[in-house]
Amino acid sequence: MEKSTKICIAYCGPSVDNGSMDAKTLGEVLISMSSLVNQANRLLNNDNSSIDVRVKADFQKGSFEIVLALIQTLPEQIKSLFVAGYSIDQIAQFLDLTNNGIEVAGAVGGGLFWLIKKLRTRRIIKTVEKENGQVEVHPDKGAPFIVYKPVYNLFVDKNVREALPGLVKPLEQAGVDHFEVRDIHEMARPVMSINKEESEYVKTVPEDVIEEKCSCYVISVTVEAAVFDGSHKWKFNDGDTSFTATVADKDFLAKIAAGQIRLGPQDLLDVKLEKHQQIKNHRKLGHTDNVITQVVKYTQQN
Repeated sequence: MEKSTKICIAYCGPSVDNGSMDAKTLGEVLISMSSLVNQANRLLNNDNSSIDVRVKADFQKGSFEIVLALIQTLPEQIKSLFVAGYSIDQIAQFLDLTNNGIEVAGAVGGGLFWLIKKLRTRRIIKTVEKENGQVEVHPDKGAPFIVYKPVYNLFVDKNVREALPGLVKPLEQAGVDHFEVRDIHEMARPVMSINKEESEYVKTVPEDVIEEKCSCYVISVTVEAAVFDGSHKWKFNDGDTSFTATVADKDFLAKIAAGQIRLGPQDLLDVKLEKHQQIKNHRKLGHTDNVITQVVKYTQQN
C-alpha cells in the first residue's frame, strides 16, 4: 500500500538565481531529505513503513526550487495494524515541510523547524504532558509554550537532528541566503524560511537532553496505607498495581484530620495524579515521584 504527498523546497540567493546548483550539493540535499523523513518515520511509526523521496519537477529560475514526492510504503502484512500510525502528510506537517498546518486544539506551536527557531540556543529544562497530545515546554529562559508531542519527540531525537544539517549546508556558500519550504499550490510563496543565522541552530545536534517530565492523569484509586508522619506518602492501588504517592491536597487532609472523612479499605478516590520523572533522551532516569494534587471525589463503600 502506498500513500504520497508533494513538498516544495527552495534555495534563494544570487548564486542560485539562475536555477542551477552543483551536482554534489544537490545530491547531499536529497540524501539529507531522505534521511530526515525516514528517521522521522522510524521514530513516529516504529519502522512500520518506508518513505521514498523522488524529484518530481524541473528546477525554476529565480531560485533553486525542487518539488519532491514523499511516497510512504506499508507492507501488506502489517497494513491492518497501521491505523494508529502517522501518515506521510502528518509526518510532513510535523517536520514543517508543508503548509497544511498541525491541527491540534489549543496548540500554539508549529513543526520541527518552528521549534528549532523558537528555542534557538535555549535549553529545555522541563516538559509537562497535556491533553490532546500536547506538550508544555519549559525553556531555561522565557515563558513556557505548547507544541504537539510528535514535534517535541522529533526535536530531541539525535538521528532526526543529525539529518538536518545537509538540508541547510548550501547556505554555507556565498550567495545562498535562504532555505525555504514553499506552498505546493503557489510555489512563489514561502511558508517556512531559514536564513544563514538560523541555519546554525538547525545544524546544532543537541547534547544529551536531561529534563524533568511531568505527566498528569485523573484516575480512581483505593487506599492501601495512609501515613500521617508529615510526609503524607501513602500507598494506593489503581486496580492493577500498587504505588506510593505524596498527598498534597491540603483540603482533603484537613477533612480527615477533622473527622469529616473516615477512610475505609475499599473507599474509592478519584484523584489528579502527577508523575514526575527525570528523562534523558526519551529514557527514564531513576525512580518516579507520584503526587496527588487533588482528591476530586471521595466515594465511601458500604
